[in-house]
Amino acid sequence: MDSPNENPEPRIGANAERNKRKKELAKQKKLKNQEEQRIADTLNASINKQAGNYANSVEPLFEVKPIPGKGLGLVARRFISRGTEILREDAILKCNREFICKEISLMNVPNDKKARFMELQSQCNCDQTPCLETPFQRIFELNCFGFYAEKDFRGPSNTYIYLISARINHDCMPNTAGAFTEEEYVTVQAIKDIHPGEEITRDYHNLRGTTQFRRTILQQHYKFVCECTTCVSNTTITEAQAMVKFAMREKPRNTTTTLLHKATPEEIKKDKDIDQWFGARLVDFAILQRAVDGTVRAQAAQGISTEECTNTILSLLGGIKKNLEDNNAYGLSEELIETHASILTQAAFEKMMAHFAKLKAQFTID
Repeated sequence: MDSPNENPEPRIGANAERNKRKKELAKQKKLKNQEEQRIADTLNASINKQAGNYANSVEPLFEVKPIPGKGLGLVARRFISRGTEILREDAILKCNREFICKEISLMNVPNDKKARFMELQSQCNCDQTPCLETPFQRIFELNCFGFYAEKDFRGPSNTYIYLISARINHDCMPNTAGAFTEEEYVTVQAIKDIHPGEEITRDYHNLRGTTQFRRTILQQHYKFVCECTTCVSNTTITEAQAMVKFAMREKPRNTTTTLLHKATPEEIKKDKDIDQWFGARLVDFAILQRAVDGTVRAQAAQGISTEECTNTILSLLGGIKKNLEDNNAYGLSEELIETHASILTQAAFEKMMAHFAKLKAQFTID
């Protein structure tokens, strides 16, 4: 019979490996906490500096702090009564909504804003391995706000990044709600009394229904399991309660709240120039698509197979990439041109293939 203490080396080796992993994880956690605190300190210093640039502004009502289990968030510095405007902020990247324009716009913003953008959380939204999105897309999709023109409920007219507002964490029954001004500023207003040290929260999707339903939506869009008080208590949010959350929001008005990250005239001009550049590309793409459309129509009439038409369309749509290469006024890398050309080509390809299928069916009937 073997002695229980015989050959202890494997056990000692396993313990050493576990201890090594624990130390490495503790080191990574410490570095992450230090980085979050560094970002929070930088943001708070920037917010306080911007507040000092306005003679009539008041001291910020909030500060950015690490929130256990959530990363960074906003916390009340003092008591905030219901109805108070907490935050007013201008967007960055206010060109049109195409990703290629947004990415070019980021290349042209001041370095401090660019750094604050790159520090935002990111996640893959394409669910492909490897991810097909650029680092910019992974950050933008997770943190953007949909801007809705007044009384237009068909969908957002554009999507913007608000660097501080993007730091506000989710709660299914939040203590704030947001609104937009005519200048496309976002305002954040208290819809409940908020006490000193309390986290400032917002509802990412105006959620209602059961905890399971809300958590499913948040998991799909943001990849986290909500642990807010409403979810932990397994409370269902009724339609009426969901509407009340935003009925308490007031229309933005004149305020002494500091306007954060106000765009400079130079930034505004650069975004307009980017829009004009892309507008010229769209004219070129439209000419190309008309040529593709003529070819598709001719091939459908000739009874060409779907596979042959697919190859023809893809070959012709290669002109999109060449157009971007020939008109690369903003110094896009080959990788970015390839990525954005693929995005634009895919949309045009799907449209042309649907058109081909419809035409082929018509010629077959005839």
